[in-house]
Amino acid sequence: MKHPFNLRILPWFSLGMGGIALCARSWLYAAGTDEKGLFLPSHPALILSFVLSALFLGALALCVLSAKNTGSYRELFPRSALCAAGNVIGGIGIIPTAASLLVSRENNIYLLCGIAGIFAAIALVLRAWCRWKGRKPSFYLQGIVTVFLLMFCICRYRSWSTEPQFGTYFFQLLACVLLMVYSYQCTAVDAGSGNLQMLTFTGQGALFFCLATLPDGDGFFFLTMALWCAAGTPSCAPATGGDDLEAS
Repeated sequence: MKHPFNLRILPWFSLGMGGIALCARSWLYAAGTDEKGLFLPSHPALILSFVLSALFLGALALCVLSAKNTGSYRELFPRSALCAAGNVIGGIGIIPTAASLLVSRENNIYLLCGIAGIFAAIALVLRAWCRWKGRKPSFYLQGIVTVFLLMFCICRYRSWSTEPQFGTYFFQLLACVLLMVYSYQCTAVDAGSGNLQMLTFTGQGALFFCLATLPDGDGFFFLTMALWCAAGTPSCAPATGGDDLEAS
């Protein structure tokens, strides 16, 4: 019989590995660039950061595969002040980013993304209230956040496409994509569907890469998103009835 892995320890593992990756990439920016500001391909910090990422994703996949994909919503997501705080922190983190997009006047997509960001911040605060009260949030709330994160990826792509090196934006790209997919899985779970393994994998992966990408810029946004992911890890209680989460 397969025994479920205790998902509650995963955020500590992700935080630890993400912290090491953060240190490696800070070292890279401090001592691993040439006179043009480009990364030195043979610098140990660059190699270490990619090796850490591969090891983390592999270990995370093995851990998540042992997690159960069944259980009632209240078992997997019980009333939690920690999760409520994580949603509030996530909402606070979105506000400065949304404000900067609103005033950038660079493109209509930036304006729309900024507006979506304001609604996403409000939605996370409302979702925090639901988690504090032990109620199942409306999937519309997390859906708004997912739309914002999708639009944010599009806006960031405009700057990523001008970078001369893939390693410059690799970690931020993965952080944004994993955040978007994690938010989508949260939406599906709130709608009574979703996949627990994918939810956990994308959430913990986003936590790791949000920490690793802090030296790249937008530090406040990615730090608060990392805390949001850490606080949203589901429990791994056995199923005893209720609305089960089945793989979608």
